[in-house]
Amino acid sequence: MLNRRRSLSLVVLALAALLAPPVFAANVDGKAGIGFEETLTSVGQILSGDASTPDVRPSGLAARYWIGNVGLEAIVGASLKFGQTLGHAGFVALGAHYAAFRAQDVNLTIGARGIFAWANVNQDDHDLGSRYAFAIEVPIRIEYFFTPAFAIGAAVGPVLHFPSPWRTDRTGTSVPIRNPLTTNVSSWDLSLTRGEFSGGLGFTYYFL
Repeated sequence: MLNRRRSLSLVVLALAALLAPPVFAANVDGKAGIGFEETLTSVGQILSGDASTPDVRPSGLAARYWIGNVGLEAIVGASLKFGQTLGHAGFVALGAHYAAFRAQDVNLTIGARGIFAWANVNQDDHDLGSRYAFAIEVPIRIEYFFTPAFAIGAAVGPVLHFPSPWRTDRTGTSVPIRNPLTTNVSSWDLSLTRGEFSGGLGFTYYFL
């Protein structure tokens, strides 16, 4: 009889746990946050890329604002190069994330992000002037809240880079321009993984 009561109690507790309303992560609806974010492009090389170093590794200052389950995001960064020629490079990334699944202290979001980058630095010791690049990312991101005000995140997902435009030089000949994000000169680049675990790491401090 005692065993039956124990079994019934366990069943009741299990049903109560299943039917109980979920405990959501910290409520960030209507709140703004600031922090750091690595884009998916910032890690590793494109599959068809060479071994040279990109001019722009788009990681930088991130700002977020949540409206319900939708989070708006902006990431910016810039750098200066000093030497024989003064060079500059930078990027702006804009995106939105949807909180598809939420559990206690954890959100799983799916988003879309566009990256615009530019660089005016030497290539093979030749000043090529300003060069531009554009990429689209689909980050699948997990955000873990240590406190209601502080969270860390990590993401993975596909990345699509657009080919760099060709430039006409002084002789009237069209020449390919190296993409400042990928180092490639004239190809589309699609990557499903970046090849390194550290892709998409970041943190956010939310103002309460």
